[in-house]
Amino acid sequence: MDLEKIVLKTVDKYNMLSPGDTIVIGLSGGADSVALLTVLCALKQRYNITLHAAHINHMIRGNEAERDAKYAKSIAEANGVEFHLLKCNVPAMAEELGISEEMAGRKARYDFFNSISTNAKIAVAHHKGDSAETTLINMMRGSSLNGLKGISPVNGNIVRPLIECDRCQIEKYLLEKNISFVTDSTNAENIYTRNIVRNVIIPAMEKINPNLISTIYENSRILADDEDFISSVCAEYENKCISTNDNCIVLNLENNMHISLKRRLVMRSCEILSGSRQGISSDNIESVLSLPTGGKTFFHGIYTERSYDRFIFSQSVKNAIEFSYNITSPCTLSIPETNKTYLFEIIQMTDLSAYENGVIYLDADKLGTLTVRSRKNGDIFSPIGLGGRKKVKDFLIDLKIPRHLRATLPILETDGKTAAILCQRADDAYKVTTKTTKILKISEGPTC
Repeated sequence: MDLEKIVLKTVDKYNMLSPGDTIVIGLSGGADSVALLTVLCALKQRYNITLHAAHINHMIRGNEAERDAKYAKSIAEANGVEFHLLKCNVPAMAEELGISEEMAGRKARYDFFNSISTNAKIAVAHHKGDSAETTLINMMRGSSLNGLKGISPVNGNIVRPLIECDRCQIEKYLLEKNISFVTDSTNAENIYTRNIVRNVIIPAMEKINPNLISTIYENSRILADDEDFISSVCAEYENKCISTNDNCIVLNLENNMHISLKRRLVMRSCEILSGSRQGISSDNIESVLSLPTGGKTFFHGIYTERSYDRFIFSQSVKNAIEFSYNITSPCTLSIPETNKTYLFEIIQMTDLSAYENGVIYLDADKLGTLTVRSRKNGDIFSPIGLGGRKKVKDFLIDLKIPRHLRATLPILETDGKTAAILCQRADDAYKVTTKTTKILKISEGPTC
């Protein structure tokens, strides 16, 4: 079937596009994204949609990345599509946020895409092969049913019109239309997990099943439907079995419940308490279910205690930690409420040779009376590098700092205004500049 017909069928099947939609296309310049741009341009009048093309230079591949950006711009403009470009130092971002370059790159991309137009849909070029690779990778790493369903055709405002096309169909389409594309040289380097799966494992498996990609994809769609059904059933039990009591989550399990349901309800209880299921393993779940009456277990900041068929989940640190200390720098401040110590030093700008990770640097001359206090609801500041004001709570969530640790991070206040979250990020108003002469350097010391 012609690629445009496959895409049209996919778009209608999953209700991806509606008349009048604004679509931001993630355009890398590679074959998949160029095909996506071309197909959506062909469907533009049919759906009465407005198109934008967005390209991000991750500043990882040097001249090759510059080449990709130029090509993406040229093909977008050749198709009459407004082009948007962002340069983002993803390695530096990853280091600053304490996450992998892959995670930082994904965050940078989607933050950029969503900034282009309010209420727009984001169209990305994942295809059937990408979804099959994701299923295999998750299976090899160990995954629940949720991880085996591959890449979803629609996820919030993200749509994937090529998800039911394979790579051969995409390349054939571009060849027939005489459309060129760029190639990322790192795709051939078998040093990344996905490249090994794509270039080594899948070709070996295709010797057994030449239609492997389609087989895995079709199975993953069946698993997605099964996951959706099971989740809906569990949601009914969640309302009956899970309750909140005095900052704790209480789960009541009956002996005759199916073990699959029990596992899901334990996972959901942990997710409600901590705000995320990230990092919670099957071993953690089993450690809860295997508890005897009166038994306790601890993982990822979650304490669980069993009393007959009742499981009580609570945070390792109380949500309401309150403290306030007035300080005069230089000094060493110990905070027994969080079991942490902070070193406040005054240094001259001329003595600063390099910025250290996990250290706060402030222009000392801009600071007034200093107070180190616990976080309060509604705290707002302007984080360096983000270009706007943000709630402290939302900022810490974006950094993926676990809920039970957020309460331990102090606020440095100067004359009633937030100067920094120790030791995560400074407020833009107090940052060090070329005009700075004296610096307040704040670092975390040994525990109390």
